[in-house]
Amino acid sequence: MVHGILGVFAELLGSYIALAAATHLLPEVLKLRRWRFWMRFELVLWWLVLVTGLGTYLYWYTTILASAEQFFFAFCSPCDTLRIRKGRADAEGTLW
Repeated sequence: MVHGILGVFAELLGSYIALAAATHLLPEVLKLRRWRFWMRFELVLWWLVLVTGLGTYLYWYTTILASAEQFFFAFCSPCDTLRIRKGRADAEGTLW
């Protein structure tokens, strides 16, 4: 979801930058002034879109992130945290 929203925003911003740079269709009020800032902002936005797209691909089509999630929940469950913090929990994670 984040990948899609960022992608649409990046595409619209890139189209606006191209429209402002290449044509005289926009009035002076709507033209960009700080070109370097907006181009760098667009570049960082596309990098975020790329990284979130890669994360989406890894989550949906590979087992890399799924195995990391299983590893985290297998070894870092809340009952283990409770047992470590309090030192008074039984095997099921309930206090006695």
